[in-house]
Amino acid sequence: MSGGFTVQGGCVILAVTVTADSAQLVGHTAAVFRTWRIRLAALLEEGGLDHEDAVGFSATLIAAIEGAVVFARAERSMDPFDLISRQMLDQVGRLRRDR
Repeated sequence: MSGGFTVQGGCVILAVTVTADSAQLVGHTAAVFRTWRIRLAALLEEGGLDHEDAVGFSATLIAAIEGAVVFARAERSMDPFDLISRQMLDQVGRLRRDR
C-alpha cells in the first residue's frame, strides 16, 4: 500500500453513469463529463497544446483518472495514481514537444 492511504470513495458521476437506468439521469452525467472535457481542454490549450491535442488529451486524462480510482480501490493502494500521473505527465510533455 502506497503511503498507507486508501481511496475511500469514488466518482459519483461515474457511479451514476454505470448504474442508473434512467436515460435522463445518464444524460445529465454525460453533460457533466462533457463540461469537464471542455474545461480541461481549454486549460490544456492555455498551457500550450494545440486544440486537437487538448481535446483528445482531456478525454484521455479524465478516463485515466477514473480508471485509477477503480484500480486504487480494488488494490487498496494509491499506487495506480502514481503510475497514471507519471504516464499522463509524460504524454502531455510529448504533446507539448511535438508542437
